[in-house]
Amino acid sequence: MALLQGLYPRIRYKDGKRRFWNPVYKKTLLPLPEELVRHRFLEYLIEKRCWSLSRISMESGVEMSSGKGRTDLVCYNKSFAPVLLVECKAPNIPITEKTAIQAVQYNRALEAEYLCLTNGQTTRFFKSSDPASEINPDEIFDKQAEIDYDEAFWQERGFVGEKSAEQTRAYISEICSKYFTNGREEVAYLRPPVIFEHSLNHFYKVDENGTELTAWTFMSTPDRKSYLVLLKSSKKELQSVLIWNPDKPEHLILLQPKGIEDITIQDEDSSELNKIEPQLFTNHLKELSKYC
Repeated sequence: MALLQGLYPRIRYKDGKRRFWNPVYKKTLLPLPEELVRHRFLEYLIEKRCWSLSRISMESGVEMSSGKGRTDLVCYNKSFAPVLLVECKAPNIPITEKTAIQAVQYNRALEAEYLCLTNGQTTRFFKSSDPASEINPDEIFDKQAEIDYDEAFWQERGFVGEKSAEQTRAYISEICSKYFTNGREEVAYLRPPVIFEHSLNHFYKVDENGTELTAWTFMSTPDRKSYLVLLKSSKKELQSVLIWNPDKPEHLILLQPKGIEDITIQDEDSSELNKIEPQLFTNHLKELSKYC
């Protein structure tokens, strides 16, 4: 399982736009690819390794022979001496020898004992004295915690809206805890074209079958409600987006390149969408797929 599996950036809305929340500097940032990796690794430090926020710096300036540089993440010990320097790359940039050389150059000024290179999918740890030999992160960290995937966790990561009904919040939290915390299926951060009033950029469960791709997720929006988003696309273009609010199970919104269509399920009595129960979720997904 990838090191950052089940770890997601915290989400805030600013001017109606979905942004990453930086708990170190307490500010929002644009959800750029490298920020995605940086903030997922930050969650690893906080949630899994119990590292104090007060002993983490991000994007600190360092002096190098070639000029000024900026570190992605640095962890300090209780005496505020640098312990770990983390070099983050966007998910589409491979971790190579060039990445290691860059981290070593940054570390000449810091003199951290350990280095880490990550693009979210590949993560490698080294001793700065021997960057050619990979080590286990347990050599660096003395704590490892289990994450409590409760409703508060999914709310803070933008999967559950706090103004949804209590039953809906519990339903989504249980589903997310089942499907978004393990490596049985692929989770990917997708950036669908903007064809709705709110950005649909988020982590999705992805099923790729030949030339077709289906992806789904739950997400909160600026109105702090919760929605299921179901995407269907070919390799070349997005075909349709279906949006479903479990608080109003008979009402669907279908978005296609030709426009937006409101759908009302006519035979409500025969629809399992009215039964907001986690054990019925696969049935819900199948029924929703018929409209997408």
